[in-house]
Order: sequence, then structure tokens, then C-alpha cells
Amino acid sequence: MPDCTLTTPLKSAKVLVLGDVTRKTDTWKQMSTQFSYYEYNLTSREEFIHKLQTTFSDVNAIWITWEGFSPIGGLDDEIVAHLPSSLKMIVSCAVGYDHLNGAALAERGITLCNAPGLAAAPVADHVLLQTLSLFRYTPIFEHILRRHGSTNTTRTAISTSGWDSETGRPLQHLCNQRLPDYDAARDHAPRFSLGAYVGGREVRQPRGHSVGIVGFGAIGREIGARLASIGMKVHYYKRSPLTSEETAALGYEATYHSSLDSALQVSELLVLACPLTSDTLHMLNSRTFALLPDGAKLINIGRGKLIDTSALLDALRAGKVTGAALDVFESEPNVEPELLQRWDVLLTPHIASSTIETLQGAEQICVDNMVNGFYGDGLSVTRVN
Repeated sequence: MPDCTLTTPLKSAKVLVLGDVTRKTDTWKQMSTQFSYYEYNLTSREEFIHKLQTTFSDVNAIWITWEGFSPIGGLDDEIVAHLPSSLKMIVSCAVGYDHLNGAALAERGITLCNAPGLAAAPVADHVLLQTLSLFRYTPIFEHILRRHGSTNTTRTAISTSGWDSETGRPLQHLCNQRLPDYDAARDHAPRFSLGAYVGGREVRQPRGHSVGIVGFGAIGREIGARLASIGMKVHYYKRSPLTSEETAALGYEATYHSSLDSALQVSELLVLACPLTSDTLHMLNSRTFALLPDGAKLINIGRGKLIDTSALLDALRAGKVTGAALDVFESEPNVEPELLQRWDVLLTPHIASSTIETLQGAEQICVDNMVNGFYGDGLSVTRVN
């Protein structure tokens, strides 16, 4: 990427593009023909602040791509204070904006825009995939199959009645006789297994089980549609119930809960699909985990800090939670070491919405916001502050 080279078309609004943008698209053609623009990769806070005072001192908009301001520790008050007076708009490819200091930007008269409306379908697809994986234990079957290379051996190897709660792994019949605490009666596996048990845990269909969805906006409702389609009973918790019109538009039955505690008590599967706020920070903790049905399963596609990871690990070790699928993490981008070791935790690197359709659609929304803001009626399309 060129560093700090100004490209100038006929019109004069100047955009600072932070990060990589998809090329050879109509969106980029529109961007490059309607705006003057700099392209820049963030390296350090000191260098960026210096360039805001020099090279970028006259930019009118900042387009932040998927990496955002993370390379320099975020868009905190120090960075906001050094933004040039010419800056009128920051547009982001992401849906979430809790990390973009919207209130401080508003005080400076800077419009902040996100890129909503694209993530619901792919995120719901991801939740459906992880739901089936948790109930059917497919990642464990795959892991053992790759080791043994035999379907029969794989099913038999993990059909023991033993589960190591400390490591989150089933005891394996072919090797557990070497364990000091091996018990033939407890850990015995049949000569042939259908694959209906994994370490003494039943492999079940999601059909007929209850799912509680925390957060029932566009993403939560799409998740509900996917899980209702495979026969799950949908419950949801949000600050207020859907209107009668919204309920009718769902196309499936969903039971409202006015409190988180109430929703947790019926959630054999719990899906977190809400933003991070001061109220939702560590909403799953030692007290609230205890409210879940024994053996519950958990999926988090919201924000990592919705969950107290230490409390989750305690719940997994105790068998209160028998499986978790996490796409976001409390210490993101880093993942807590014990989560990496456990087979009862399915891990994905914050990719629930990651498709080419999402990527290019978000870029188009960013350009639309800038075009409308500078060359249209002056109003952004998706302002969030």
C-alpha cells in the first residue's frame, strides 16, 4: 500500500483510508473517482498523531477498515484530541462501534457511522453450525478420526463412560488403560459403537431442546429462525418484548423473558447476541452460570467480555456447562490458554460474519455514507453517535 500519497480526483473532499480495501470493485472505483484520498497503515500512536498534525491535517473523513484502530491501542481520548478540525466523519466497516469512542467524537462534531444490516444471515448460519457441532460432538469425532484413520475405531475409542473434566476431553478406550485411575467398569467401551456416546455424554439432536437468545435484534431473530427450523424451542431476553407486528413477522414462536435470570433457567442452549455495555459486562458469571440447567451449552457471538472466562471454566470443569462455542474472547485478540486446550470448547477467530458478501457490502456502506455526507444532503446513512 502506498504510504501517505494523496490521490486527487475532480472533487475535493479528502479521505484517509486506514487499512486494506478490496480493489477491482465498483465500490473502490466510486471511492477513487469521487474523493481525494490517502492510504495508510497504522504503525504507532506517536507516528499517527504526528501525521494527524502534518500530512493528514486537512482530511475530511477517515475510513477505517476491519483492523480499525487496534494497532495503536484503540481510538481513545488522546487520539480523538489530536484529530484535525477539518474532520467531519469517521466511517467503519464493522457493525460494532463500542470501541470507537462515539461520545467523544460527537463532542468534536464528528459523525461516526457503522455498517449494519449485513451480519445477521452469516452470523445466524454460524450459530446453526456451532449448535449442531455442540450437540453432536462432531469436532471431537473428527479429531479422533484423523488420529486413528478408522471410523469403527474412532467411535469405539471415545464411547467410554469417562470424561476428564479438568481437560475437557473424553477418556479414550485405546489408551486409557495407561491412566493411573483407569477403572475397567467405569471406562469400558463396547466392542462396537454407533457413536451415540462421547465420554459418557449422550450425543443428541437439538430438536425439542430450548434455546435462550440474549439480544433479539436483527441477528438474534435470524438465529431464532435457524434454530426454530431444526425444531428448537426459542426463548429470548431483551429490554422490551417484540411488538405484535414484529412477533407476527418472525414466522416462528418465540417466548419473551423480561429478565436474564428467567431466560437462563430454561436455556439448554444459551446464545449471546447482544452488545457489550456496562450492564452486560460479565453478564455470565458464577451466579448466573448456576441458573442454567445442568449440562447446558453456550454460544457467544456477541462480545468476549460478556462472559467471565474464569467462571466459564469453573462451569465446564463442574459439568454445569458441557460445551461452549466461542467466536469472541475476553482478552481478544488473545485467547485464554486453557480454552485452547479443552475439547469441549469450540473456538473460531471472530469470523461469524466473515464472508466476501459481508466484506464488500460493508465497504459499499462506508462509501455511501461519505458520498451522502459530502455530496448529498449532508446526512449520513448509518450514524450511530
